[in-house]
Amino acid sequence: MNGAAETLKTHSPIVLFEICHAGKIEWGLISSWRVLGYSCYRLIPALNLLVPAKAEGPRGQTSMAALHAPIDHALMADPFLLNL
Repeated sequence: MNGAAETLKTHSPIVLFEICHAGKIEWGLISSWRVLGYSCYRLIPALNLLVPAKAEGPRGQTSMAALHAPIDHALMADPFLLNL
C-alpha cells in the first residue's frame, strides 16, 4: 500500500482487498486505508448492500472495499447504504 500511496490519492480507485491472510484476519488494514483517506466497507450479500466496516466485523468476512473520500461522501448520500 505504501508504494502506491500517491497513485491511490491521485486517482481514487475503488479497491477490493482481502482482509484475511493465512487464516488470520488483519483488522489493522482498515486503519492503514484510513491513513490514506479511504473508508472501508463490507458487503452484506443477502441484501446486496455495502455497510461501513468497523474495527471488528462478522466472522467469515474475507474481503472488503476501500473507497476514497470523494466517492465515500457520494456513497454515504445513497439511501441504500446502511450506516450501522
